[in-house]
Amino acid sequence: MLTIYLLALLLPTLSLASPVHLTARQDPCASPTDVAQSWLCEHPEIPTAPVDSATIIAGDSGTVNPSTVQPLPPSVPGTEVAPSAPVGSVPPSSDIPPTGTSLTSAATRTMGVKPTYPATSVSAIPLEGPFSASEVPTPATESTIPNSASSVSAVEPTSSAALPSNTPGSSDCSCGYSFSDKFNSAYYPKSKIIDFSTIPDGTDLATLGLNVSESTIGPASVADPSARCVGTLENVYIAGGVLNIKVPAGAGGGLTAGEVIFEEELPTGGVFSMEAKIDKTEGTCQSLFTYTTIEGTSDELDMEMLGNNIFKPGQNGDQGIGLSNYQPDGAKDGAHAAYPNDPTADFNRYTIGWFSDSNKFYYNDEELKGPEPHCKYYIPTTGEIGSLTLCLPVNPCSIVINNWSNGDPGFTQGPPAQDNILQVRKLEYYYQTEEHSIYPALAPGCSVENACQAS
Repeated sequence: MLTIYLLALLLPTLSLASPVHLTARQDPCASPTDVAQSWLCEHPEIPTAPVDSATIIAGDSGTVNPSTVQPLPPSVPGTEVAPSAPVGSVPPSSDIPPTGTSLTSAATRTMGVKPTYPATSVSAIPLEGPFSASEVPTPATESTIPNSASSVSAVEPTSSAALPSNTPGSSDCSCGYSFSDKFNSAYYPKSKIIDFSTIPDGTDLATLGLNVSESTIGPASVADPSARCVGTLENVYIAGGVLNIKVPAGAGGGLTAGEVIFEEELPTGGVFSMEAKIDKTEGTCQSLFTYTTIEGTSDELDMEMLGNNIFKPGQNGDQGIGLSNYQPDGAKDGAHAAYPNDPTADFNRYTIGWFSDSNKFYYNDEELKGPEPHCKYYIPTTGEIGSLTLCLPVNPCSIVINNWSNGDPGFTQGPPAQDNILQVRKLEYYYQTEEHSIYPALAPGCSVENACQAS
């Protein structure tokens, strides 16, 4: 009876006691409380700390010991961790996947894996497409940017697939070249393009299909008929990314000059351009022109830049670029066009358009107001002016660039007091060699629509 009485006194005290902290071994997988513990319980092969080595805290949602949960190891970048993979240490924070990574279940989440980024930089991804994997164009770099307005078609394509095959820079312009209406919507089947900025110093011009004249250049001086200018190899050379054509200072032992001729084929029409920087030293004539050597003919188209009339009229009153038309019988008409800028400050583009029905001259691809494509025909016996005739070269011509002086006070003046050097950065010649009356001279199996767009 006494025992029952004592138990009745102690029961209220025990019911008010705090929860007891146990150290007995308990099974954490009996009621896992988070995703990590649940996953570990599914993989008993992964070692964990003994349960009885740490305190287990009883709670409303079961029991868990955080210190016994082993952290996960870093994975190989770019791979997904399989749920059965062994787990080691916690990865650095920089390796934790972005918040967009799925954490919905152990089977789908990616733990400790760096996000996979594209192997190609964003700047290399084309804005337009579609392209196949082999056709993704290389991003343009500063070195492939065209040279302002003074250069046309100056850039080689970084990928043949990045541009249509019918562009001047591509490997296949076998159907020729077509032009905008500014250039009479012309078409020519052939081209000669030389970018001297890409050619090593001292390169032999003969390897580029150009000849250097060692003959007399220009007419004799009216003041001194014995004064004739002679071309020399030393006055024509590639250096510093340009073709240099020099007239040395002073008369010395005789006037010398420089002249470069394209005559590996003789065009009968075309569009002929040079990017050049004119020397302002007075006393020379710097020229781009067509010229025929056929006996008894005088076909010629000239662009002449004299140092003495760039910024002011020369002694004969002319100022600016001299433009001339010659037809086969020698009839000629000419004009002068003012420079729209300083041609000695930078490179500019000089162009002759020898078209099937007219002639035109251009400066930086803008047409100059030159002579009409007709000549004033002089009657030899009376000197009177006859009817106007179409002033149009028709015979095969070489394409010539030169720099020369004859000391004539009414034309070149000079010789120059210091070396005068014409610098040419690029040549672009588009032409045909068929008879002038055959136009357009289409390549076999081609049409104008298949041609590369030149300008």
